[in-house]
Amino acid sequence: MTSTSADTERLLRDASHAMSRYSGHQRVLEAMALRLPLGEVLQRLVITLEEASPDTMGSVLLLDDSGTHVLTGAAPHLPAAFSAAIHGAPIGPAAGSCGTAAWRGELVVVRDIATDPLWADYKALALAHDLAACWSAPIMGSDGRVLGTFAQYARTPREPTAEELRVLDDARDVASVAIQLAQTEASLRAVSEQLQSAQRLEAVGRLAGGIAHDFNNLLTVVGGNLSLALADAPAVSPQAEALAEAIGATKRASALARQLLTFSRREPVAPEVLDLVEQVPALLGDWRTLLGDGITLDFVLSDSPCLVRIDRSHLALALQALLANAREAMPTGGRVTITVADDLASEHDGSAVRGRVATLSVRDTGSGMDEATRRRVFEPLFSTKPSGLGLGLGLPTVHAIVTRHAGDVAIESSPGNGCTVRVVLPSHAHDVPTVPLSATRTGTASPVLVLRGDGPGTVLLVEDEDSVRRLTRRVLTGQGYVVLEARDGVEALEVWRVHREAIASVVTDVMMPRLGGAALATRLRAERPDLPVLFCSGYTDVFEFDMEQPGAPTAFLAKPFTVQALTDKVAELFA
Repeated sequence: MTSTSADTERLLRDASHAMSRYSGHQRVLEAMALRLPLGEVLQRLVITLEEASPDTMGSVLLLDDSGTHVLTGAAPHLPAAFSAAIHGAPIGPAAGSCGTAAWRGELVVVRDIATDPLWADYKALALAHDLAACWSAPIMGSDGRVLGTFAQYARTPREPTAEELRVLDDARDVASVAIQLAQTEASLRAVSEQLQSAQRLEAVGRLAGGIAHDFNNLLTVVGGNLSLALADAPAVSPQAEALAEAIGATKRASALARQLLTFSRREPVAPEVLDLVEQVPALLGDWRTLLGDGITLDFVLSDSPCLVRIDRSHLALALQALLANAREAMPTGGRVTITVADDLASEHDGSAVRGRVATLSVRDTGSGMDEATRRRVFEPLFSTKPSGLGLGLGLPTVHAIVTRHAGDVAIESSPGNGCTVRVVLPSHAHDVPTVPLSATRTGTASPVLVLRGDGPGTVLLVEDEDSVRRLTRRVLTGQGYVVLEARDGVEALEVWRVHREAIASVVTDVMMPRLGGAALATRLRAERPDLPVLFCSGYTDVFEFDMEQPGAPTAFLAKPFTVQALTDKVAELFA
């Protein structure tokens, strides 16, 4: 065989292995995104490893609760009798490749099982099943604990290649994330089953705060690696779609982690005097994404201000939870009515708050609930949804937020008659709002002004994802634009108020907290109808805006976008 043909064969073989790994990684990510059982995730991961090295067989062993014995997690192609014999074996300084790797906390390579002393106690077992070599790496947790081992077996004595070790290293990192996520979910389920005493609120609060902290660290790893994989995937493909779904799952998990922190009262609060009449509609600017199709939303707002003292971000979280609860009660559609009123509490309304109050009521036309369910809705982890479809933290989080701000929550409901959740907060009618709506702040750093000489104009860039905002800023400033930044629509209104005359155009994300891109553009064009606006979003199916407004240049750029696509679209729109 000539050198050229050998090189060609090698390249084709490498390409085939790479495609096999990619396909396998896709199956693993899909399993994680769909929240399949840990055994299924690990099995797909082992098969991916085997596809990268067709002459090997892989296995994942997990440590038991004591951390002293190995349990079979996945071994799809190892002889069943061998796996059964290893299951429950102790780890130690000479316990085969896997037991030793778990004991040492480091990679163990055994080239020849027949002669290596580490396999003295298991040599006969391995050789009886034609297993001649094994290399094993420990699966480490984020806290440094050994969770298990990831191993490869060969039928002939040999050492692993550098590529096999690299793939093994990648696989054990993914296994670590999968195992820790499963352990977190198992902890939550265990809490749900075990808490029966009067101290359950305090106990769950402590546990939730700890879980949320670790969960966020895990999500950083998962989300970061998924984003890197998405960047390498074809733009329109089943792989890209599945990766996007997985990234969406990490975002939903992040929201859950924040609920846990809020519920456990471990998230700091920054109370402000806010007007519910102004804040509630603004914080629900993109309410359609919370309620979905078939559900309408009505506001019944007081003619006078309803001032309360509450953390704005917690108010937003409570509103989102209330709308999510209403949506789940109306799977086939219905109506939600939000009422904000200034009232005088009495001893007969069931509220623990006395004197002048502001009330926020959310009523749905759903199926309602019976008395037994209504009595338990504020219990942590109580849910009427099927197992696996929710953790029952929505209304308990609302209760935690409201009571933390000296308020009270009550529920009126009966079967077939919908449900009304009534939030009562002490009135601060004689106070002055901390910051008017037109100048509300996020509590983060002030908007950044990037100056680039006498360029083609000033752009207001609105994007809540820091990394996307940084990329867009670099592209725009590279084209000579002056860029004013805002992290969401509410902060953008503040920037607009200060720099209204200088701003020539707007680049805005669609889906943002507090105030979305469509609602922001509507407000800005009320003052300047001809303002050019470029919308950017990965959620094209929920984007609703009149793109054909006369005299107002408007364009849409779908995410993920390339630098060239952004440059072309900006030049086209703002020319």
